[in-house]
Amino acid sequence: MSLWQIGADFAISAVGGIAIGVLVAVVVGRLRRQIQDDQTDVAVSLLTPWVAYLPAEEISIAGTHASGVLAVVVAGLMLGHRSPAIQSASSRIFERTNWATISFLLENAVFLLIGLQVRGIVADLSQSELSYPTIVVACLATFAAVVVLRFAWVFPATYLPRLIPAIGRADPAPSWRGVVVVSWAGMRGVVTLAAVFLLPPQTTHREVFVAIAFFVTAASLLLQGLTLPLLVRALGLQGPDENEENLQEATVCQRAARAGLESLDESLNGDEPQEVVDRLRTRSLDRANAVWERLGGEAETPSAQYARLRAAMLRREREEVLQIRSSGAINQTVLRQVLDSLDIEETILARVTQSSTADRKTELSGHQSSMCDHTQGHRLVPVPQTPEGCEECLREGLQWVHLRLCMDCGHVGCCSSSPGEHAESHWQRTQHPVMRSFEPGEAWRWCFADEVTG
Repeated sequence: MSLWQIGADFAISAVGGIAIGVLVAVVVGRLRRQIQDDQTDVAVSLLTPWVAYLPAEEISIAGTHASGVLAVVVAGLMLGHRSPAIQSASSRIFERTNWATISFLLENAVFLLIGLQVRGIVADLSQSELSYPTIVVACLATFAAVVVLRFAWVFPATYLPRLIPAIGRADPAPSWRGVVVVSWAGMRGVVTLAAVFLLPPQTTHREVFVAIAFFVTAASLLLQGLTLPLLVRALGLQGPDENEENLQEATVCQRAARAGLESLDESLNGDEPQEVVDRLRTRSLDRANAVWERLGGEAETPSAQYARLRAAMLRREREEVLQIRSSGAINQTVLRQVLDSLDIEETILARVTQSSTADRKTELSGHQSSMCDHTQGHRLVPVPQTPEGCEECLREGLQWVHLRLCMDCGHVGCCSSSPGEHAESHWQRTQHPVMRSFEPGEAWRWCFADEVTG
């Protein structure tokens, strides 16, 4: 056994596993594009890990097998990334629910089996040629190496790529405190034990390797896992800002809605009823407006009011469908389809009714990396013309939801969820591209021209 032999075996195992994983992902991806039935599609997803794992373990180069574990991971990552393009929406929802349940059961079963292995591992160590002090030192040294090597990898992998100007501008380097937490969060689990149990029974000191793997898994879960919250608090790190995430989500939804409206304009031939076109435009923008409404004040927004009232309607509708089902006069398949449609709508409403505010310790502002030339050129906040509220709403007697401040002239207008939509109409009339939130605790800006926050 030599370092070069171990390195060559590792390279063959890793490269072979990755290659097979890529091949399986390509083949399965093309196959799933042709599948129309959701159950068949999910069944293929359940078989895919075996399709990737078994060939990798059977292929041997110079006596070394490719890594089945790597093949499964690579195939899963690629197929998961491509799922929006190769699956229908209903198939993705169906698959996600099934895999979440399977993953939950498997993870708990695996750790139960790990606990049941402890007595056998200790009994096997009594047959080892190595002394107990040597085994203990080996376990401690391996665990220390695992911890140190993760720090040695995470810090360079975080900061070195950002020395390239293009990467650094697009994705600024995070605080060292966050990198420390990521480095410490290197808990080991199923993969470590799966790898060591794959060692052939005739491997020299196999029982010691199994004991080391078990010790590293247990120590990392108990020591690093239990101390991770203490480390986060000691470093003074804050959790994700819900409002910051809502701001990012609103930006994405807004741009997606605009793309959909452009597609609508390209598809119209002039024969469509105006009420149909208006309905399509409204539904496209409603999703983005609902996310924007989560920002701002504490008052119940139009989307939240709609969700609350619609949820009550759905409960009554479901009760009526259940009464019809009890009568036995309607086909069960039809009733199931109606109930499924009500369930889907209710899950969407649950997302809308989530809390729209969060305790904010700092002023909410957009990411610097997403700013365009317009937002970069509008940094000085002008004096608001009507600090008491939306200029047009005050004049017309309308009620606004949230307020926006024009960064060119100081015009105060209402948001797109308000009846007047005066901030956007001000942009269309004056072509002043950048507005700023005029809500307390918010400093984010929005560019109408480029559809980015800043």
